[in-house]
Amino acid sequence: MVRSDYAQEGIDNELAEVNMTTIDLAGGTSPSVVIWLYGTGAENVDLWTSDSINGQTTCATNAAVPDPGWVSATCTFTTALTQTTLDGLTVTVRHNQVGGASTNTYYAVYAQVNKTKIAATWAQTEDAAHTGLAKSTNIRLRFQVDNTGGSASAYNYRLEWAAQSGTCDTAYSGESYAAVPDVASTEHFDMTVDSDTYFSDGDPTTAQLSNAEAYTFVAGDQVESTSNQSGAITLAQNQYTEVEYVFQANTNATDGGVYCFRVTKAGTVLDSADVVAQVTLAGGGAGPTLTFSLGANSVNLGTLSSGAVSTGSHTLIVGTNADSGVAVTYSGSTLTSNGNTITAMSTAAASSIGTEQFGINAKDNVTPNVGLECSGTPLIAAAATGYATVDNFKFVSGETIVSSSGSINDTTCTISYIANISAPTEAGSYTATLTYIATGTF
Repeated sequence: MVRSDYAQEGIDNELAEVNMTTIDLAGGTSPSVVIWLYGTGAENVDLWTSDSINGQTTCATNAAVPDPGWVSATCTFTTALTQTTLDGLTVTVRHNQVGGASTNTYYAVYAQVNKTKIAATWAQTEDAAHTGLAKSTNIRLRFQVDNTGGSASAYNYRLEWAAQSGTCDTAYSGESYAAVPDVASTEHFDMTVDSDTYFSDGDPTTAQLSNAEAYTFVAGDQVESTSNQSGAITLAQNQYTEVEYVFQANTNATDGGVYCFRVTKAGTVLDSADVVAQVTLAGGGAGPTLTFSLGANSVNLGTLSSGAVSTGSHTLIVGTNADSGVAVTYSGSTLTSNGNTITAMSTAAASSIGTEQFGINAKDNVTPNVGLECSGTPLIAAAATGYATVDNFKFVSGETIVSSSGSINDTTCTISYIANISAPTEAGSYTATLTYIATGTF
Protein backbone atom coordinates (compact mmCIF):
# COMPACT_ATOMS: atom_id res chain seq x y z
CA MET A 1 0.00 0.00 0.00
CA VAL A 2 1.32 3.44 -0.89
CA ARG A 3 0.29 6.81 0.50
CA SER A 4 -0.31 10.26 -0.96
CA ASP A 5 -0.17 13.68 0.69
CA TYR A 6 -3.31 14.49 2.64
CA ALA A 7 -6.28 16.11 0.92
CA GLN A 8 -8.43 18.85 2.50
CA GLU A 9 -12.15 19.44 2.03
CA GLY A 10 -13.13 22.41 -0.06
CA ILE A 11 -10.93 21.77 -3.06
CA ASP A 12 -13.06 20.03 -5.69
CA ASN A 13 -11.51 17.51 -8.08
CA GLU A 14 -8.34 17.41 -6.01
CA LEU A 15 -5.54 15.40 -7.60
CA ALA A 16 -3.90 13.22 -4.96
CA GLU A 17 -0.54 12.05 -6.34
CA VAL A 18 0.22 8.54 -5.13
CA ASN A 19 3.78 7.26 -5.61
CA MET A 20 3.00 4.04 -7.46
CA THR A 21 6.62 3.49 -8.50
CA THR A 22 7.23 1.80 -5.16
CA ILE A 23 5.05 -1.13 -6.30
CA ASP A 24 6.88 -3.85 -8.24
CA LEU A 25 4.69 -6.12 -10.35
CA ALA A 26 7.48 -8.57 -11.19
CA GLY A 27 6.45 -12.19 -10.67
CA GLY A 28 2.73 -11.37 -10.39
CA THR A 29 -0.45 -11.36 -12.41
CA SER A 30 -2.50 -8.32 -13.48
CA PRO A 31 -2.96 -6.08 -10.43
CA SER A 32 -6.12 -4.65 -8.90
CA VAL A 33 -6.24 -1.31 -7.09
CA VAL A 34 -8.25 -0.32 -4.01
CA ILE A 35 -8.42 3.37 -3.04
CA TRP A 36 -8.64 4.18 0.67
CA LEU A 37 -9.58 7.65 2.02
CA TYR A 38 -9.53 8.62 5.69
CA GLY A 39 -11.34 11.71 6.90
CA THR A 40 -13.13 13.53 9.73
CA GLY A 41 -16.45 15.18 9.21
CA ALA A 42 -19.17 13.44 7.19
CA GLU A 43 -19.14 14.00 3.47
CA ASN A 44 -19.67 12.10 0.21
CA VAL A 45 -16.92 11.77 -2.39
CA ASP A 46 -16.25 10.47 -5.88
CA LEU A 47 -12.98 8.61 -6.41
CA TRP A 48 -11.34 7.84 -9.73
CA THR A 49 -7.98 7.03 -11.23
CA SER A 50 -6.31 8.02 -14.46
CA ASP A 51 -3.70 6.13 -16.46
CA SER A 52 -2.24 6.25 -19.97
CA ILE A 53 -4.22 3.27 -21.32
CA ASN A 54 -7.65 3.36 -19.65
CA GLY A 55 -7.94 7.10 -19.15
CA GLN A 56 -10.34 7.81 -16.30
CA THR A 57 -11.61 4.83 -14.31
CA THR A 58 -14.40 5.49 -11.78
CA CYS A 59 -13.82 3.64 -8.51
CA ALA A 60 -16.59 5.15 -6.32
CA THR A 61 -19.50 7.53 -6.84
CA ASN A 62 -20.96 9.58 -3.97
CA ALA A 63 -19.34 7.32 -1.39
CA ALA A 64 -20.00 8.31 2.22
CA VAL A 65 -17.01 9.15 4.41
CA PRO A 66 -17.63 8.34 8.11
CA ASP A 67 -16.86 10.91 10.82
CA PRO A 68 -14.10 9.95 11.42
CA GLY A 69 -13.35 6.87 9.35
CA TRP A 70 -12.33 5.18 6.16
CA VAL A 71 -14.00 4.84 2.80
CA SER A 72 -12.66 2.42 0.20
CA ALA A 73 -13.35 1.68 -3.43
CA THR A 74 -12.10 -1.02 -5.79
CA CYS A 75 -11.10 0.16 -9.26
CA THR A 76 -11.99 -2.13 -12.17
CA PHE A 77 -9.88 -1.46 -15.26
CA THR A 78 -10.97 -2.19 -18.81
CA THR A 79 -7.39 -2.98 -19.76
CA ALA A 80 -5.17 -4.63 -17.16
CA LEU A 81 -2.47 -2.41 -15.73
CA THR A 82 1.14 -2.92 -16.67
CA GLN A 83 4.15 -1.81 -14.67
CA THR A 84 4.36 1.34 -16.84
CA THR A 85 0.70 2.30 -16.49
CA LEU A 86 0.78 1.59 -12.75
CA ASP A 87 3.84 3.81 -12.33
CA GLY A 88 1.92 6.73 -13.92
CA LEU A 89 -1.43 6.10 -12.19
CA THR A 90 -3.02 9.10 -10.43
CA VAL A 91 -5.95 9.24 -7.97
CA THR A 92 -8.54 12.06 -7.94
CA VAL A 93 -10.93 12.94 -5.06
CA ARG A 94 -14.07 14.98 -5.85
CA HIS A 95 -15.97 16.49 -2.93
CA ASN A 96 -19.76 16.44 -3.32
CA GLN A 97 -20.35 18.93 -0.46
CA VAL A 98 -18.08 21.84 -1.25
CA GLY A 99 -18.39 24.49 1.43
CA GLY A 100 -19.54 22.02 4.05
CA ALA A 101 -18.45 21.94 7.65
CA SER A 102 -15.02 23.44 8.11
CA THR A 103 -13.97 20.46 10.16
CA ASN A 104 -14.09 18.16 7.12
CA THR A 105 -10.51 17.13 6.49
CA TYR A 106 -9.15 14.18 4.52
CA TYR A 107 -5.91 13.19 6.11
CA ALA A 108 -4.64 10.65 3.63
CA VAL A 109 -5.33 8.83 0.41
CA TYR A 110 -3.89 5.35 0.03
CA ALA A 111 -3.73 3.14 -3.02
CA GLN A 112 -3.71 -0.57 -2.21
CA VAL A 113 -2.27 -2.58 -5.11
CA ASN A 114 -3.06 -6.28 -5.06
CA LYS A 115 -1.34 -8.81 -7.27
CA THR A 116 -1.38 -12.59 -7.33
CA LYS A 117 2.10 -13.99 -7.19
CA ILE A 118 2.89 -16.47 -9.95
CA ALA A 119 3.92 -19.67 -8.24
CA ALA A 120 7.22 -21.28 -9.11
CA THR A 121 7.04 -24.53 -11.04
CA TRP A 122 8.89 -27.67 -10.05
CA ALA A 123 11.75 -28.80 -12.28
CA GLN A 124 11.00 -32.41 -11.32
CA THR A 125 8.29 -34.33 -9.54
CA GLU A 126 8.80 -34.90 -5.84
CA ASP A 127 11.74 -37.22 -5.01
CA ALA A 128 12.70 -37.58 -8.69
CA ALA A 129 16.33 -37.23 -9.81
CA HIS A 130 17.07 -34.02 -11.73
CA THR A 131 19.07 -34.19 -14.95
CA GLY A 132 20.59 -31.73 -17.38
CA LEU A 133 21.67 -29.04 -14.89
CA ALA A 134 23.87 -26.51 -16.66
CA LYS A 135 26.84 -25.03 -14.85
CA SER A 136 26.47 -21.49 -13.44
CA THR A 137 22.68 -21.87 -13.48
CA ASN A 138 20.65 -21.49 -10.30
CA ILE A 139 18.76 -24.50 -8.99
CA ARG A 140 16.48 -24.52 -5.94
CA LEU A 141 16.32 -27.70 -3.90
CA ARG A 142 13.74 -28.21 -1.14
CA PHE A 143 14.00 -30.75 1.69
CA GLN A 144 11.36 -31.92 4.12
CA VAL A 145 12.50 -32.82 7.65
CA ASP A 146 10.21 -34.73 10.05
CA ASN A 147 10.55 -35.24 13.79
CA THR A 148 9.21 -38.71 14.50
CA GLY A 149 10.21 -38.54 18.15
CA GLY A 150 12.67 -37.09 20.63
CA SER A 151 14.16 -33.62 20.78
CA ALA A 152 14.92 -31.49 17.73
CA SER A 153 15.48 -28.09 19.27
CA ALA A 154 17.11 -25.18 17.42
CA TYR A 155 18.52 -27.24 14.52
CA ASN A 156 20.38 -25.43 11.74
CA TYR A 157 19.87 -27.52 8.59
CA ARG A 158 22.94 -27.38 6.34
CA LEU A 159 23.10 -28.36 2.65
CA GLU A 160 25.83 -30.87 1.73
CA TRP A 161 26.96 -32.47 -1.55
CA ALA A 162 28.91 -35.51 -2.73
CA ALA A 163 29.95 -37.00 -6.05
CA GLN A 164 27.97 -40.18 -6.59
CA SER A 165 29.82 -43.44 -5.99
CA GLY A 166 27.53 -46.32 -6.81
CA THR A 167 24.13 -44.93 -5.79
CA CYS A 168 22.94 -41.98 -3.72
CA ASP A 169 22.03 -44.28 -0.81
CA THR A 170 20.22 -43.25 2.35
CA ALA A 171 22.94 -44.82 4.51
CA TYR A 172 25.50 -42.45 2.91
CA SER A 173 27.85 -45.44 2.67
CA GLY A 174 29.28 -44.83 -0.76
CA GLU A 175 29.88 -41.07 -0.80
CA SER A 176 31.99 -38.49 1.01
CA TYR A 177 29.87 -35.41 1.77
CA ALA A 178 30.95 -31.82 2.24
CA ALA A 179 29.06 -28.59 2.90
CA VAL A 180 28.02 -26.57 -0.13
CA PRO A 181 30.18 -23.46 0.41
CA ASP A 182 28.33 -20.23 1.17
CA VAL A 183 30.71 -18.27 -1.08
CA ALA A 184 32.54 -19.05 -4.32
CA SER A 185 35.11 -21.82 -3.79
CA THR A 186 37.07 -24.65 -5.37
CA GLU A 187 34.26 -27.08 -4.52
CA HIS A 188 31.91 -28.28 -7.26
CA PHE A 189 28.93 -26.23 -5.99
CA ASP A 190 28.38 -22.82 -4.40
CA MET A 191 25.44 -21.19 -2.69
CA THR A 192 24.17 -18.23 -4.70
CA VAL A 193 21.52 -15.51 -4.67
CA ASP A 194 18.17 -16.08 -6.34
CA SER A 195 17.00 -13.44 -8.81
CA ASP A 196 13.40 -14.00 -7.72
CA THR A 197 12.37 -11.11 -5.48
CA TYR A 198 10.15 -13.53 -3.57
CA PHE A 199 13.07 -15.73 -2.50
CA SER A 200 15.25 -14.19 0.19
CA ASP A 201 17.60 -15.67 2.74
CA GLY A 202 15.81 -16.26 6.01
CA ASP A 203 12.27 -15.85 4.66
CA PRO A 204 9.86 -18.51 5.94
CA THR A 205 8.72 -21.42 3.78
CA THR A 206 5.18 -22.68 3.41
CA ALA A 207 4.20 -26.33 3.13
CA GLN A 208 4.69 -27.49 -0.49
CA LEU A 209 5.68 -31.17 -0.25
CA SER A 210 3.51 -34.17 0.60
CA ASN A 211 3.67 -35.43 4.17
CA ALA A 212 2.40 -39.00 4.45
CA GLU A 213 2.40 -38.85 8.27
CA ALA A 214 0.04 -35.83 8.30
CA TYR A 215 2.32 -34.09 10.80
CA THR A 216 1.94 -30.43 11.77
CA PHE A 217 3.91 -28.03 9.59
CA VAL A 218 6.41 -25.58 11.09
CA ALA A 219 7.71 -22.82 8.84
CA GLY A 220 11.26 -23.42 7.67
CA ASP A 221 13.72 -21.15 5.88
CA GLN A 222 14.71 -20.08 2.42
CA VAL A 223 18.51 -20.21 2.24
CA GLU A 224 20.78 -18.36 -0.19
CA SER A 225 24.32 -16.94 -0.17
CA THR A 226 25.95 -15.93 2.08
CA SER A 227 24.33 -18.77 4.06
CA ASN A 228 24.34 -22.52 3.52
CA GLN A 229 22.17 -23.48 6.45
CA SER A 230 18.82 -22.50 7.90
CA GLY A 231 18.23 -20.47 11.00
CA ALA A 232 17.43 -22.35 14.19
CA ILE A 233 14.30 -24.46 13.71
CA THR A 234 12.64 -26.38 16.54
CA LEU A 235 10.42 -29.37 15.80
CA ALA A 236 8.34 -31.09 18.43
CA GLN A 237 7.40 -34.71 17.93
CA ASN A 238 5.06 -35.18 14.93
CA GLN A 239 6.02 -31.86 13.40
CA TYR A 240 7.82 -31.24 10.13
CA THR A 241 9.42 -28.40 8.24
CA GLU A 242 10.68 -27.59 4.74
CA VAL A 243 13.95 -25.83 3.93
CA GLU A 244 14.80 -24.62 0.42
CA TYR A 245 18.28 -23.81 -0.86
CA VAL A 246 19.44 -21.97 -3.99
CA PHE A 247 22.85 -22.91 -5.40
CA GLN A 248 24.62 -23.69 -8.66
CA ALA A 249 27.29 -25.97 -10.09
CA ASN A 250 30.51 -24.08 -10.79
CA THR A 251 33.23 -24.72 -13.37
CA ASN A 252 34.90 -27.27 -11.10
CA ALA A 253 31.94 -29.64 -11.44
CA THR A 254 32.18 -32.58 -13.84
CA ASP A 255 30.28 -32.42 -17.12
CA GLY A 256 27.69 -35.19 -17.01
CA GLY A 257 28.61 -35.87 -13.37
CA VAL A 258 26.05 -37.33 -10.95
CA TYR A 259 25.85 -35.73 -7.50
CA CYS A 260 24.05 -36.50 -4.23
CA PHE A 261 22.65 -33.93 -1.75
CA ARG A 262 21.51 -34.14 1.86
CA VAL A 263 20.85 -31.90 4.85
CA THR A 264 22.53 -32.26 8.22
CA LYS A 265 22.29 -30.58 11.61
CA ALA A 266 25.15 -28.16 10.93
CA GLY A 267 27.32 -31.13 9.93
CA THR A 268 25.85 -33.81 12.20
CA VAL A 269 24.08 -36.52 10.22
CA LEU A 270 20.35 -36.81 10.92
CA ASP A 271 18.96 -40.08 12.28
CA SER A 272 17.55 -41.37 8.98
CA ALA A 273 16.57 -40.44 5.44
CA ASP A 274 13.85 -41.73 3.12
CA VAL A 275 15.48 -40.45 -0.06
CA VAL A 276 18.67 -38.67 -1.15
CA ALA A 277 18.44 -35.88 -3.71
CA GLN A 278 20.27 -36.62 -6.97
CA VAL A 279 21.33 -34.15 -9.68
CA THR A 280 23.07 -34.93 -12.99
CA LEU A 281 24.92 -32.16 -14.79
CA ALA A 282 24.47 -31.43 -18.46
CA GLY A 283 27.11 -32.36 -21.02
CA GLY A 284 29.80 -34.92 -20.61
CA GLY A 285 28.39 -38.41 -20.58
CA ALA A 286 30.24 -41.33 -22.10
CA GLY A 287 32.93 -40.38 -24.59
CA PRO A 288 33.13 -42.16 -27.93
CA THR A 289 34.77 -45.60 -27.72
CA LEU A 290 35.85 -48.13 -30.32
CA THR A 291 37.74 -51.34 -29.60
CA PHE A 292 39.21 -53.47 -32.37
CA SER A 293 41.80 -56.20 -32.54
CA LEU A 294 42.82 -59.23 -34.63
CA GLY A 295 43.40 -62.60 -33.08
CA ALA A 296 46.34 -63.37 -35.43
CA ASN A 297 48.57 -61.57 -37.89
CA SER A 298 48.86 -64.49 -40.32
CA VAL A 299 46.91 -67.53 -41.51
CA ASN A 300 48.54 -70.63 -43.03
CA LEU A 301 46.38 -72.29 -45.69
CA GLY A 302 48.84 -75.17 -46.11
CA THR A 303 49.65 -76.80 -49.44
CA LEU A 304 47.07 -76.00 -52.09
CA SER A 305 45.63 -78.96 -54.00
CA SER A 306 43.24 -79.33 -56.91
CA GLY A 307 41.72 -82.29 -55.09
CA ALA A 308 40.81 -80.62 -51.79
CA VAL A 309 39.87 -77.21 -50.41
CA SER A 310 42.39 -75.40 -48.21
CA THR A 311 41.01 -73.47 -45.21
CA GLY A 312 42.16 -71.23 -42.41
CA SER A 313 40.72 -68.66 -39.98
CA HIS A 314 41.45 -66.03 -37.38
CA THR A 315 39.29 -64.00 -35.04
CA LEU A 316 38.66 -60.30 -34.66
CA ILE A 317 37.12 -58.46 -31.71
CA VAL A 318 35.12 -55.26 -32.20
CA GLY A 319 33.01 -53.11 -29.85
CA THR A 320 31.74 -49.53 -29.80
CA ASN A 321 29.27 -47.12 -28.19
CA ALA A 322 28.68 -45.39 -31.53
CA ASP A 323 24.97 -44.63 -31.93
CA SER A 324 24.97 -45.66 -35.58
CA GLY A 325 27.18 -48.71 -35.17
CA VAL A 326 30.41 -49.97 -36.69
CA ALA A 327 31.63 -51.37 -40.00
CA VAL A 328 34.68 -53.63 -40.40
CA THR A 329 36.02 -53.44 -43.93
CA TYR A 330 38.92 -55.24 -45.58
CA SER A 331 41.18 -54.40 -48.49
CA GLY A 332 43.93 -56.18 -50.37
CA SER A 333 44.59 -58.51 -53.31
CA THR A 334 43.83 -62.15 -53.95
CA LEU A 335 46.46 -64.89 -53.51
CA THR A 336 49.43 -64.07 -55.73
CA SER A 337 52.76 -65.70 -56.64
CA ASN A 338 55.24 -64.05 -59.02
CA GLY A 339 52.43 -62.32 -60.88
CA ASN A 340 50.24 -65.39 -61.01
CA THR A 341 46.93 -65.15 -59.16
CA ILE A 342 44.15 -67.33 -57.88
CA THR A 343 40.77 -66.08 -58.98
CA ALA A 344 38.96 -64.00 -56.36
CA MET A 345 35.29 -64.86 -55.79
CA SER A 346 33.55 -61.68 -56.95
CA THR A 347 30.11 -63.01 -55.96
CA ALA A 348 29.19 -65.16 -52.97
CA ALA A 349 29.35 -68.85 -53.85
CA ALA A 350 30.08 -72.27 -52.42
CA SER A 351 33.47 -73.93 -52.47
CA SER A 352 34.12 -75.78 -55.74
CA ILE A 353 37.08 -78.19 -55.55
CA GLY A 354 39.18 -78.18 -58.71
CA THR A 355 38.15 -74.60 -59.63
CA GLU A 356 40.32 -71.59 -58.78
CA GLN A 357 38.69 -69.73 -55.87
CA PHE A 358 39.77 -67.44 -53.07
CA GLY A 359 37.12 -66.18 -50.69
CA ILE A 360 36.23 -65.35 -47.10
CA ASN A 361 33.17 -65.10 -44.84
CA ALA A 362 32.24 -64.70 -41.16
CA LYS A 363 30.02 -67.74 -40.55
CA ASP A 364 30.12 -71.17 -38.91
CA ASN A 365 30.52 -73.20 -42.11
CA VAL A 366 29.82 -76.88 -42.70
CA THR A 367 31.37 -77.47 -46.13
CA PRO A 368 34.17 -76.94 -45.55
CA ASN A 369 34.06 -77.14 -41.77
CA VAL A 370 35.65 -73.84 -40.82
CA GLY A 371 34.69 -70.79 -38.78
CA LEU A 372 32.29 -69.82 -35.98
CA GLU A 373 29.37 -67.41 -35.59
CA CYS A 374 29.96 -63.94 -34.11
CA SER A 375 29.51 -64.13 -30.34
CA GLY A 376 29.40 -61.99 -27.22
CA THR A 377 26.99 -60.45 -24.74
CA PRO A 378 24.12 -58.85 -26.68
CA LEU A 379 24.04 -56.43 -28.32
CA ILE A 380 26.67 -57.73 -30.77
CA ALA A 381 27.91 -57.31 -34.34
CA ALA A 382 27.16 -59.77 -37.14
CA ALA A 383 28.44 -60.87 -40.53
CA ALA A 384 27.61 -58.32 -43.23
CA THR A 385 25.61 -58.92 -46.39
CA GLY A 386 27.59 -61.06 -48.84
CA TYR A 387 29.50 -62.74 -46.02
CA ALA A 388 26.58 -63.91 -43.89
CA THR A 389 25.54 -67.13 -45.63
CA VAL A 390 26.87 -70.45 -44.37
CA ASP A 391 29.20 -72.19 -46.91
CA ASN A 392 29.21 -69.16 -49.22
CA PHE A 393 32.40 -67.16 -49.67
CA LYS A 394 33.39 -63.95 -51.40
CA PHE A 395 36.37 -61.66 -51.93
CA VAL A 396 35.88 -58.03 -53.07
CA SER A 397 38.45 -55.60 -51.71
CA GLY A 398 36.92 -52.65 -49.83
CA GLU A 399 33.69 -54.35 -48.79
CA THR A 400 32.29 -54.66 -45.24
CA ILE A 401 32.53 -58.11 -43.71
CA VAL A 402 31.24 -57.44 -40.14
CA SER A 403 28.90 -54.64 -39.01
CA SER A 404 26.29 -53.38 -36.54
CA SER A 405 23.53 -50.79 -36.77
CA GLY A 406 24.05 -49.44 -33.25
CA SER A 407 26.28 -49.58 -30.21
CA ILE A 408 27.53 -53.06 -29.30
CA ASN A 409 29.45 -54.93 -26.66
CA ASP A 410 32.77 -56.47 -27.61
CA THR A 411 32.01 -59.07 -30.27
CA THR A 412 34.26 -61.94 -31.36
CA CYS A 413 33.87 -62.89 -35.03
CA THR A 414 35.78 -65.57 -36.93
CA ILE A 415 36.99 -64.74 -40.43
CA SER A 416 37.24 -67.92 -42.52
CA TYR A 417 39.34 -68.33 -45.68
CA ILE A 418 39.09 -70.90 -48.48
CA ALA A 419 41.39 -71.51 -51.44
CA ASN A 420 40.84 -73.88 -54.35
CA ILE A 421 43.06 -74.40 -57.37
CA SER A 422 42.69 -76.17 -60.67
CA ALA A 423 45.11 -78.65 -62.26
CA PRO A 424 46.76 -76.03 -64.47
CA THR A 425 47.18 -73.43 -61.65
CA GLU A 426 50.80 -72.24 -61.79
CA ALA A 427 53.10 -73.60 -59.13
CA GLY A 428 54.41 -71.15 -56.57
CA SER A 429 54.21 -69.78 -53.06
CA TYR A 430 50.94 -67.82 -52.94
CA THR A 431 50.34 -65.05 -50.44
CA ALA A 432 47.86 -62.26 -49.90
CA THR A 433 48.13 -59.20 -47.65
CA LEU A 434 44.85 -57.90 -46.22
CA THR A 435 44.11 -54.87 -44.09
CA TYR A 436 41.07 -54.76 -41.75
CA ILE A 437 39.65 -51.40 -40.66
CA ALA A 438 36.90 -50.80 -38.07
CA THR A 439 34.98 -47.53 -38.41
CA GLY A 440 32.42 -46.31 -35.90
CA THR A 441 29.63 -43.91 -36.84
CA PHE A 442 29.09 -41.61 -33.83
